[in-house]
Amino acid sequence: MWSQYDEDLSKNVFFKSIKEYNSDILSKAATEKWIICVPRTGSQRNKNISITTILDHVLVPHSADTFSTLSKKNIHLKDQHLKYDNIFNVDVEVLFEETHYVGGENKYTVWCIEKPLFLSQNFSECSNNQVSLLTLQDCVDFLFNETAECQILESIQNLCTTFWKNEEKTFALDILQSQIDLIGNLFSQCLQVCFKSDGLREKCNSDELFLENLKLAVQTCMQYCLGQKLMYGINSLHHFTDSELNKIIRNSLNVSLSDLNIPCTLENEIISAKYELSRINNVFTCLDKVNCLARAFNVFNRSKNLQKLDMCLTSDDFLQIFVYLILQCNIPNWIANLSYIKYFNFTNFGNTDQNCFLKANLEGSIEFIKSSAFLENKISCMDKYTNEDNKSDQHSNTIFYYLYNKLKKAKSNEDLCNFLRIIFNKYLPETDLCHPLCSCKKCEQILMGGYNQKIKDVVNEHNQNFLIFSCIGNNIELIELLLSLEFNINFKDYCGKTALHYAAQLGFQDVLMLLINFGADVNIADNDKNTPLHLASDRGHENCVNALIYSSNLVELNLQNFSGDTPLFLAAKWGYINIVKVLLEGGASVCIKNNRKMSVLQVAPNYYITELIKWYGVVKSNKVIKEVECLSNTSNHSISNISEDIAFRNLKERGIFHGIKPKNDTELKSINVLLKSIENNDFPLACYYLGYTNILDLKKINLDTKCHPLCNCKACSAVDELDVLDEKHYKKKVRFKININTVNKDGFSALHIAAKFGRIEILRILLDSGASTNLCTYETYYTPLHLACMFERVPAVKELLKCGDCNIDAQDYKGNTPLYYGSIKNNNLKLVEILIHNGADSQKTNDSGKSILLQCEEKNYFRICSILKENAVSKSKTSNTNESDDFIKNKSLL
Repeated sequence: MWSQYDEDLSKNVFFKSIKEYNSDILSKAATEKWIICVPRTGSQRNKNISITTILDHVLVPHSADTFSTLSKKNIHLKDQHLKYDNIFNVDVEVLFEETHYVGGENKYTVWCIEKPLFLSQNFSECSNNQVSLLTLQDCVDFLFNETAECQILESIQNLCTTFWKNEEKTFALDILQSQIDLIGNLFSQCLQVCFKSDGLREKCNSDELFLENLKLAVQTCMQYCLGQKLMYGINSLHHFTDSELNKIIRNSLNVSLSDLNIPCTLENEIISAKYELSRINNVFTCLDKVNCLARAFNVFNRSKNLQKLDMCLTSDDFLQIFVYLILQCNIPNWIANLSYIKYFNFTNFGNTDQNCFLKANLEGSIEFIKSSAFLENKISCMDKYTNEDNKSDQHSNTIFYYLYNKLKKAKSNEDLCNFLRIIFNKYLPETDLCHPLCSCKKCEQILMGGYNQKIKDVVNEHNQNFLIFSCIGNNIELIELLLSLEFNINFKDYCGKTALHYAAQLGFQDVLMLLINFGADVNIADNDKNTPLHLASDRGHENCVNALIYSSNLVELNLQNFSGDTPLFLAAKWGYINIVKVLLEGGASVCIKNNRKMSVLQVAPNYYITELIKWYGVVKSNKVIKEVECLSNTSNHSISNISEDIAFRNLKERGIFHGIKPKNDTELKSINVLLKSIENNDFPLACYYLGYTNILDLKKINLDTKCHPLCNCKACSAVDELDVLDEKHYKKKVRFKININTVNKDGFSALHIAAKFGRIEILRILLDSGASTNLCTYETYYTPLHLACMFERVPAVKELLKCGDCNIDAQDYKGNTPLYYGSIKNNNLKLVEILIHNGADSQKTNDSGKSILLQCEEKNYFRICSILKENAVSKSKTSNTNESDDFIKNKSLL
């Protein structure tokens, strides 16, 4: 009774209806052993499920294959199909069976069935020509039900796959009309596939509404199959206009509800609408994107809060609301989304009154944000923040804004000093002067040592001092005067931002360069770990990015904020192509991943930024390779000194190190011979290529060591590679040794091969000579310890673990540690004991998200599980004991 179909019945509309409104039936079914039949999702079209319909789907068993419904209709089960009266002449397949419990003990059976029973009676009013297609799932179900097979859906997917094979490279570079024509032609091809069905063609000819439903279903499935690549191409087309809009939006985040004349009583609705609208980039079809707009609109349309307040919103109100939502949503491609909804809909779906209003409202909101009227509104908002007159009522208990207003009038240091002399006695009575204008020696000393400090301590409600506030107001003259008083240039407000943060965030290049010249920390981070370069890149201030990079040699381009994003991530996300170019030219890394494990290439929203990142990545890689080759070509005696620097040049976030690449073909050939000799356990030959000639008995390296003079086996071929025919020739020949951490083309070093094949003598020599135990192969990231555990070389594992620097929990390309190969792959109890004894972590997870202990439990490795659990318990006890000892020691000291 099991097919390949599966679904979550807890989300099934039919089953939820029974649970909510007819729970007594379920209780009775548990006691009487009734069976509940639930039509699969998509087959049930009627949203209002009657009690008669429910009774038709509750089966009372009489025998193993004979049932009757609570509505007194007979049902038979045969070959996993329910059969009923011949007048309906339709069999219904049972897809799968589930058992559900009531009260923890009583249970009943649920059968998920292909479609509703007695369909022609209960659902005659719900034919597909009257169905409203609201979601992608509705469209898929519509095509599936009408064709009774997946052929059409597969054909549409195949057409989309072929389309991208032919057009993917050029689609992003086409003009809008070309893109519309290409997608329109594909839509016509998909429709033609549907019209090959005689049944569909007849229905379309006789019913216009059915034809519209079919077109909408085909368009939606086609757009879903085209996927993110379609939006990527449209993003590329509108990359410039979107980046301009993004700069306006990112610099308007301080606009509040009141600034747009939106009542504060709508705050809860705004939050809900923002959540709905923020999902617009998570869907790929016009239908779903318009639904996102509709859901955001319906938050207000159906708000009980508005009904209680008897508040009616006009179209102008909705325009202002959508302006605010666009400013607050983290969407980098509003214009591309609008273009997609307007021009890539080939059906009448978008022509309804509500959909037209939603599109017009979105377009009007975007145009308003781009207009001069919004710019004026934004400037007035900024003036309100920096204008102390507007704050006098709110902050009458402070003198910050009054003092700031007076400070702004100071034109020189003398004016500033005279003002401070007068003001301190009036507003800071603790300054003990003879009289406000006294200039005696005592008062001069008080003023010189006191007023500077006191003026620095005055802050506003955001913990912003005069230096920060004057930076926000772009008052460069006052900033210079304040800096002459030795203000703390790196003073932070409650958000952790310094004056330099605000200068970069607001795009004040002159202020920013002045602060840098006075020694401001260019890498200081705020509470969200954003540096000034992060903020300048996020807000699209190319001039400030240039100033930060070229005015200071100390700026770090690859620092990550709280989300793991570097400045390059932010510039790429918002489409600031010039800033991306500046950062890449300055040396920004394209290899870093953020907290969502995404690289900057995955964040790139359009073709132009993607190609720019790829190009700079290739150029930078070639430059690094050339630098490594130059270092490798230095004199032989310096190779040992710089080998560590070269070997660890490719250090990555996961602690992955690669070995030294051979500098030429001769050395590559030599390393291959060395690795082959270790594999064949040819100890003398391996030592020779490693440069340890003092331990070789050279007389043994001659033709007598071969099986016979013409032998061509692996060992004898390796001897021939020496090109040593006699002792005199060897003494004349000068050879240099291969660096011990040199690797072949796959990243395998001598230690890797010795560990893999268990060559203990060679392995000990390599370790004593300083071979790195943590080198990783290029593609698989295997360390020598990985290979030793993988091939169950227990002695080699012991030797490797004797080295203090061996990373016992190193992870390969799948995130697996050596313990994984010892336990999960090989079920080797001895290996597991050794690794655990040396501190291996059994709780470390791989890329599948499962720990080794959990995987052992799934595979029923009981002995290994017990070892791992005992180790976890002992570690916990040891940790508690250590904490107790520390507490006793501290107590004794007291």
